Amino acid sequence: FRLEVLKRRWLLLVIKQHDVGLRSHSRRSGLISLTRCSSLTRFGIFALCAQLACAPYAAAAAVGTPITATGGQQLAYSDKIAILNAIDSGDSARLQQYIQIITSSQPAGNNLGYVLNFPDQAGNTPLIRAGMTNNLETTKILLANGADINAVNSAGQSALVTSYNYGNPDIAQYLIAQGAADPYQIAALLAQPAASTTAATATGAAATGSSWTALHLGTAALLAGGAVAGAAIAIDNGGSDSSSTPPATVDNVSDAGIHPQNEPLSNYTTAEATGQQGHGAMNTSYALARGYDGSIYNRNSNGTLASTTPVGFVKVAVMDSGVDLTHPDLAPNLATGSVTCSNTGCVSGGSNTNSHGTRVAGIIAARQDGVGIYGVAPQAKFISIRVTENNGTFTGNFTRGDVAGIQYAVANGVQVINSSFGTNLSINSFTPTQIRDDLDVVVNGTTARTQYQNMVANKVINVFSAGNNGGVQPSLPAALPYYFQGATAPAGLSQANYDLVNPGRLDWSKHWIAAISLDANNQISSFSQACGVAKNWCLAAPGEISNSTTPGGGYSGPIQGTSFSAPNITGAVAVMLGAFPHLAPETVTQILFDTATDLGAPGIDDVYGHGLVNLQKATSPSDGGWTLATGSTSFAFESSGFALSAPFGNALASSDASLQFLDKYGKNYSIGLTSMGNTLAHSIPVSDRLMNRDQRQDFDQLTPLSDTMTLGLAAELVPNENPNIPARTIPKISLTSALTSDPGLEASVSVNSNTSLAYALLPHAQKSLPDEALKNPYLNLINQSTSSIASVASADTSLTVAAYQGKFNSDEYGYRFETEKPLHGAYAEVSYRGIKGARLAVNGGMNQEENSLLGSETSGAFSIDRALTYHMGTSTQYDIGDRAGLFVNYNIGLTKVQASQSSIFSAFSDLTTSAFALGGNMNDTLDRGDRLGLVFSQPLRVMRGDAALTLPTGVASDGAMLYQNNRLNLAPSATEYNIGLYYNLPLDGRSSINFDSLLRMNPQHTATDSDATFFAKYMLEF
Repeated sequence: FRLEVLKRRWLLLVIKQHDVGLRSHSRRSGLISLTRCSSLTRFGIFALCAQLACAPYAAAAAVGTPITATGGQQLAYSDKIAILNAIDSGDSARLQQYIQIITSSQPAGNNLGYVLNFPDQAGNTPLIRAGMTNNLETTKILLANGADINAVNSAGQSALVTSYNYGNPDIAQYLIAQGAADPYQIAALLAQPAASTTAATATGAAATGSSWTALHLGTAALLAGGAVAGAAIAIDNGGSDSSSTPPATVDNVSDAGIHPQNEPLSNYTTAEATGQQGHGAMNTSYALARGYDGSIYNRNSNGTLASTTPVGFVKVAVMDSGVDLTHPDLAPNLATGSVTCSNTGCVSGGSNTNSHGTRVAGIIAARQDGVGIYGVAPQAKFISIRVTENNGTFTGNFTRGDVAGIQYAVANGVQVINSSFGTNLSINSFTPTQIRDDLDVVVNGTTARTQYQNMVANKVINVFSAGNNGGVQPSLPAALPYYFQGATAPAGLSQANYDLVNPGRLDWSKHWIAAISLDANNQISSFSQACGVAKNWCLAAPGEISNSTTPGGGYSGPIQGTSFSAPNITGAVAVMLGAFPHLAPETVTQILFDTATDLGAPGIDDVYGHGLVNLQKATSPSDGGWTLATGSTSFAFESSGFALSAPFGNALASSDASLQFLDKYGKNYSIGLTSMGNTLAHSIPVSDRLMNRDQRQDFDQLTPLSDTMTLGLAAELVPNENPNIPARTIPKISLTSALTSDPGLEASVSVNSNTSLAYALLPHAQKSLPDEALKNPYLNLINQSTSSIASVASADTSLTVAAYQGKFNSDEYGYRFETEKPLHGAYAEVSYRGIKGARLAVNGGMNQEENSLLGSETSGAFSIDRALTYHMGTSTQYDIGDRAGLFVNYNIGLTKVQASQSSIFSAFSDLTTSAFALGGNMNDTLDRGDRLGLVFSQPLRVMRGDAALTLPTGVASDGAMLYQNNRLNLAPSATEYNIGLYYNLPLDGRSSINFDSLLRMNPQHTATDSDATFFAKYMLEF
């Protein structure tokens, strides 16, 4: 041991920890570390401490996969917030300064590794959070101070995975260089050029399928801390939008928690896929592995497929030169109704030996059968609408067979049309008058203008090739919405010319997509016309393809043209329409626009428009804007959730229920109920245990105001979460007045501020034992309150009544919710001392909590209004002479809960809770004046009770949420039992030695390894 005097009333606590594993018999190496006390008694104190623990006494009971960091005494809540704020803001200087403050008194050679591995509500350690930011320096600082490089969050993601997924390759490279475990072969992905990363992703980054836990949601933080708490949810978004070539990304294991299925990527990166460049470049394999393939399925309440038989499919029209309808890769996906259309209408047919249409159809919807290729939407159905005899490019005016074809497609329920044709000339080769006249040519009793508007009115999307003349402007019809964007003419076009073409000021741009072609390097193909004036509805996709279907049952070999970039985009549209059939088609196009990987100049540009289609990002939840629906009300996802307090133990973990949330576009995703909740671990800081902090209630200064009135004053030093701001002082006040001078009757009343009522009402004989289980567990829900106490005592009987109010303190892991949690109540106790050596007390009371339930946190969609607990108990003390005593405390409670009107918690049964403690103490055991105490206890536990939930579990085709009733058993499956042994030896009038030990079996009412803690403390008053 070493002893040091520190400035500013700090204590040096040298902690030695070993994980013993009383059940598993595992043994881990010891760590040397420091902590501090935030307040002291009125005397200066030196403290030395040795701790033996088989699990961290203050460890978080995180839901899902626990972090792999070594345990140890955790930092205070305010300290954690300071560290996380510095990391999230990228303030490396502040982080370094704060760590220096903590380590300033640390013995040489030690580090704060175990302290820096605390989890936020999603299980993210500070190092994992650092991987989400673009500041390499914070990562270096954390590693230099012992942060666990391989710790993982509740979704199984390490700092390496999150840094890569969040587009921070420099941090990923540094972590790899420092020896980070790399099961997903991220090092190989970082080492390869962008054009070849897709194959590497396929072999190195298959999803493993662990559950996903929600915290601020979106790519920046799920919720980092508040962060499901503002908690941090990592979304694999397919790379940074600022990159000119989209990097391949590791498919987050979080996918298993939200998508309908989670197949390995390797199932969709076979030779059948690699011959069609659209799969790799557009991250199609991610969408397919997630269960989005152009078919529509009934889903179970947890998002999984109810049946492998689809209940519907996305219907695509291949408006082209005709298709080989007997091709083995195409025939299984052929819907009824293929036709051949001309200026005189449509007749049954649609077949042709010309290769163009067959190649286009294969890129969209060829079946995955292990032969040749498969399409972007291999489960979508298609019809062939043959509109031309040539290779897919109209040679004259563009209002020929396609007019009747569009009319037929709309009438026959087609959802997306692929139109790989257009004029040979760009839009600027035509005058407004020519465009108007072509739109109004009558074809079989109708016009192109009428049928395009019919198409838009019926929510059909049309994808057009931009053209193959290499110009800076696209061809028609791809560019046609230049004249159809609503009321106002676009820049560069006069309102008069705009109105000449579009007198009705119609808007077609939300159902129109222009397609340009990319080469193998994701650069615009030399032959492709650019997006130009169509940039706001223009997307890029590969148009230089190695293989597709061709007539006669064969395969084409290399092909190129915007005719083949368009079907890649059409397939992507079909994937999205099948994945989210309740979404309006214009929402689907907007999602594809917003999630495209940016190419060329930043933002929407004249060459690439919105950029390269990215189905990985398009099928992932949006960055923020998530909501949970509860009937008529919607709540922000990041502010919704619940955290059950220690009496509920592992009750949440027993639930397999799921619910659905909507992202900002209305896409629906399933998530386990356990991901919306957490368990608040009850923890006692080492400094509190060492100081026996409840002794603070013995006020530092007692001032007689009169013969019958006394004023008590004390102060508690509370550190600020910002280490640069001095700690604040909380005053503690007690005013006590005696009410009678009758020697046979004692009566008094006191008013107390910021004091512990649970400690104040402990029997005097038990106050010397620093065991939380001895306090009344219902009064101990808040350790500081404002209270009024009145007492009357005769020779053998006493009556005490109290009224109190306060607020729950921030829990050690309560990052998420900032809602006020006031509590008020009343208490009464009658005690009898008429039997020699015995004291029998009976007590009862009532607590009313607001926005809380036995100290639990609830918010947003899971809010409760209040909980009313009636409790009663007994306390028996029997003294055996002057040297020993035995005691038994037992408490039981009944809680009635009122959920909020719009809460997912629709109702609660009455909750029954109980706690007990029994033991004894003995004086003069080993030496004169010493005290020995033994306590066996069960902390407060929910014995029975459940909650009814109305969970959003699906979305109807009209967008209405579907709900399912469920019940959550709130009683834990195990019971925690504790054995505490305490010894105090006074050395002289100014110093003493204390030894405290605690064994916890089934800690947190969870069937897990026991843990043991041992403290040795030397105190010197001066």
